[in-house]
Amino acid sequence: VRRNYMAGIRHVRIQGILCLKGLPHNLMASILAHEATHAWFGLNPLRRDGVVGERASLGRVRRIDQTVEEGTCQLVAHLYLQYIMALDKYYDGKDGKKRFPNFLGGGGDGEGPTNAKLNQYFKWSIENHSSPVYGGGFKQAVNAYQQTVDNGGSLKDLFEYISIHRTFPPNETCTPCHN
Repeated sequence: VRRNYMAGIRHVRIQGILCLKGLPHNLMASILAHEATHAWFGLNPLRRDGVVGERASLGRVRRIDQTVEEGTCQLVAHLYLQYIMALDKYYDGKDGKKRFPNFLGGGGDGEGPTNAKLNQYFKWSIENHSSPVYGGGFKQAVNAYQQTVDNGGSLKDLFEYISIHRTFPPNETCTPCHN
């Protein structure tokens, strides 16, 4: 993400997303999912332009709290790992073939960790991050996502809410009454 400050206006332009070589492929993919979420927030027109009636100059990027943005990015990385783990579990044994081969050489034969164990560790690392920004933000993002889904929404709805309001939805203690 490149941020240019010209005349006090912050412009965002995504030039690329870089990742270290040699990482386990699912860790790299979860990192790319995290970084792609930053890119989505940076390029999203709702965040860039604001909403009708809001007093914000066009082209000025409306800042999202770091805990909210990082927590949401961690949520996406975590959801990716959950998805991969569910697919791996689903396809194991269906046709006798592994859906996701173990690229690290380990297969439970003492050579090294399996992909399943690595994925569990990567997921655990997100869930137990000690930083208030990454770990605390992730926990808030999980609560916001669960609340959004419980109310019939989706991850896209959560993203749009955050883009407009620059924070997580408030915790609802009860569901709205329908007449």
